[in-house]
Amino acid sequence: MADSEELSPSSAQVVAEWAGLPCDEARAARLHGLLVAQKERMQRFYDEDVAGFEFDFLMPRG
Repeated sequence: MADSEELSPSSAQVVAEWAGLPCDEARAARLHGLLVAQKERMQRFYDEDVAGFEFDFLMPRG
């Protein structure tokens, strides 16, 4: 998912089904909130990181 893409509420249901979790509309709404919060946390983390995501994941480790 690109950074500019928003997480849709249906994405939570897809994640829950993929993980084998029971998921009704109320659970999907709560999970969607968690996914959005986690994405925001990760964005703040990488905003503080000088090198960024590409450096962390695309550079070969010695």
